[in-house]
Amino acid sequence: MQISNKYGLIYVITKLGLLFVYDLETATAVYRNRISPDPIFLTCEVSSVGGFYAVNRRGQLNKLELAVNLAKRGNLPGAENLISFFSFS
Repeated sequence: MQISNKYGLIYVITKLGLLFVYDLETATAVYRNRISPDPIFLTCEVSSVGGFYAVNRRGQLNKLELAVNLAKRGNLPGAENLISFFSFS
């Protein structure tokens, strides 16, 4: 659950990828929809825009060079196979 003070909304994001939006003052349902076909495992508020980020199991990071550099920087398990396969200097 994330609260947008900027818009006075409550965002409820379920693990199954459903988004429910409620008015903060009246708790009236404003919107509902599926935002991801894959399970959501992390959300965080983006206060500058009054919204949120949601990360699903797929991650959807389509920039391979960035993914490999993040894996190297974080010493992520399994990343050594990517690093040896791709060499970005």
